[in-house]
Amino acid sequence: LVPGGTVPDAALVATNDFGTTGYAPPCAEPGARHEYLLMVYSFDQLLEFPEDASSDDLATVFEAAALDVAMSAFTVTAP
Repeated sequence: LVPGGTVPDAALVATNDFGTTGYAPPCAEPGARHEYLLMVYSFDQLLEFPEDASSDDLATVFEAAALDVAMSAFTVTAP
């Protein structure tokens, strides 16, 4: 397990949709319903990216190199 708040040495932290790095939690407007899509990829190789890779860059390489993809959609209603 990776201790909370740490990033493994071989990991890359990409720029997220908010223009920052790291995890950004779901943030629907209060009372709004929002659908999220969780995607998990499997690879048979180590993927390498430049330090300034965007989430779109990662998605492009993931789609091309993935052996398989699992997807789960879920809806959240913000408090």
